[in-house]
Amino acid sequence: MKCPACNADIGIVRACPVCGKPIQYGGNTVIFQQASLSKLSWRDIFSETFRRHHSGDTERVFRSSFRSQADALSQWQKPWLFSRVFLILLLIALFMMKMFDVGFLPTFLYPFVMIGSTLVPLTLLILLWELNILRHIAFHEVLLLVLVGSLFSITSAAIINTRIGGPAIIAPFTEEPIKLLVAVAFMGIKKKPFSILDGLVIGAAAGCGFELMETLQYTVTSEYLLLELLNRGFSAFWGHVLYTAPFVGALCWVMNGEPFRLGHLVDVRFLLFFGLGMGMHLLQNSATLFFQFRVGLLFISFNNIVQLILLWAALLFLVNLGFRQVLQKSTGHTIALFDQSSKALPSEATASLVCNKGPLQGARVPLEMGKPVIIGRDPSACGVVLSSAAKGISRAHCKVTLTGAGVLLRDMDSTYGTFGQDGRRLPPGQDVFLANRESFSLANGSNVFEVQM
Repeated sequence: MKCPACNADIGIVRACPVCGKPIQYGGNTVIFQQASLSKLSWRDIFSETFRRHHSGDTERVFRSSFRSQADALSQWQKPWLFSRVFLILLLIALFMMKMFDVGFLPTFLYPFVMIGSTLVPLTLLILLWELNILRHIAFHEVLLLVLVGSLFSITSAAIINTRIGGPAIIAPFTEEPIKLLVAVAFMGIKKKPFSILDGLVIGAAAGCGFELMETLQYTVTSEYLLLELLNRGFSAFWGHVLYTAPFVGALCWVMNGEPFRLGHLVDVRFLLFFGLGMGMHLLQNSATLFFQFRVGLLFISFNNIVQLILLWAALLFLVNLGFRQVLQKSTGHTIALFDQSSKALPSEATASLVCNKGPLQGARVPLEMGKPVIIGRDPSACGVVLSSAAKGISRAHCKVTLTGAGVLLRDMDSTYGTFGQDGRRLPPGQDVFLANRESFSLANGSNVFEVQM
């Protein structure tokens, strides 16, 4: 690997041993460190979900073109938009249900069925889109795959299942291969090298379209419309999106950037995840339900709990693998991995926060291990207090913490932002490692601080 600053050959390090420049991923250094060790958990992934976000964060979610992999890594955000989409659609659905109670059933029936069918599959699709770091496909292409793929897959499955006949238990043997065909056709048309994370999105799109159409089909023909919609909508948490996304992600793992070949389908890695999706689909359609119980209008069985655990565990495994794949590949920029050989700072390490510009210029504040120093206007909360008249400075603007791994800087949801030495605004609420003599500025740049170790 090469240092992006001095082009020196470097190993797995946090800072270049030649020029001392930090090897960072914007505000994502910590989570990528965990992913590089395959220690990423759902708790880590969802840790920023309910934090306050800005309009610019939404634009970054749908961005699909980056100057480099390094740019993509620094611009990536932990998933959060999926939760907003879920809550908005859920509130609309609940409003429509309320309208049924006051006599507006005909007016809201079909919009309610559409939203109820879309709610969970679309949420899961957006979650996997947000997890995709490099995004070799645009979001409008994903939506096109949902629409076209759903029509093709549900029509093909209906024709084949009608001709074959038989119980629902045989449906997985037609539906899963059809969704695989949709995903492979899409990748063949795009003619791009796809990563594991790309594969998860493509599989989720194929599954989302099928889930949407199947739920609509069964709901509108059911005598118990509301009961059918609620149970099918809830079962989407372990449904077609999670049947399909893992095995298409595994297929991209096997392809490793190559064009698709039939030989990829006999690789044990693909077969394992395809078998998982097929098996979980068979379990869903099984006439034998173990320990079924009822929660309100929802019917849940032990089968469903097994599906939920295994499918989400498989997805997490592939997300970890996908993150590692992205981190290990470089296109001329340093993509540093943090593994167990990374050296932590000794417990007696010392560091100071020094003001290089502003009213406090020359002031030096010692950093104690594990004790954050907050910079802002609130004297009761901040260790470095700026004037109440300071322009652009929030009450609690940012904090600097000396840890065993190094010095961390975090913007505390400030209104006008905290900026790194390169001039980029730091993502709020995310930790960034600071190297020795690395500076950062607040708001309009009239206050500049530096870390000295």
